[in-house]
Amino acid sequence: MSYCITIYILSDNNPPVYKTCPTSIAAFEDEIIIWDIPEPYDNVAIKSEKFKSLHENNSKFKVGSHVVMYILTDDQGNIGICNFLVAIYERGNLTIRVSE
Repeated sequence: MSYCITIYILSDNNPPVYKTCPTSIAAFEDEIIIWDIPEPYDNVAIKSEKFKSLHENNSKFKVGSHVVMYILTDDQGNIGICNFLVAIYERGNLTIRVSE
C-alpha cells in the first residue's frame, strides 16, 4: 500500500486596503470636522486597526495642518494605510501654519 501526501503552504502577500478613504479637508477653526470612517478590507483577515491623530472625528481642530491616519495589519503582517490631511484656517486669514 502506498500513500501520497500533499502539503500546501499558503502565503498571503496581499496587504489589507481601505475600500474608502477620505480626501483632504479644509475648514475654519470654528467648524466641527467630520469624515466618513474608512472601510477596511482584507482577502483573509484583519488582525488590527489603529487610528493615529491628535484629534477625533466629529471635533474641532486647532489652526494648522493635521494628518489623520488609519493603519491596518493582517494576520501575515501586511500593512495598509489610509491617511488624509485636515487643514484648518483662521477666519479672515488663509495662511496656514504647520502644527504637527
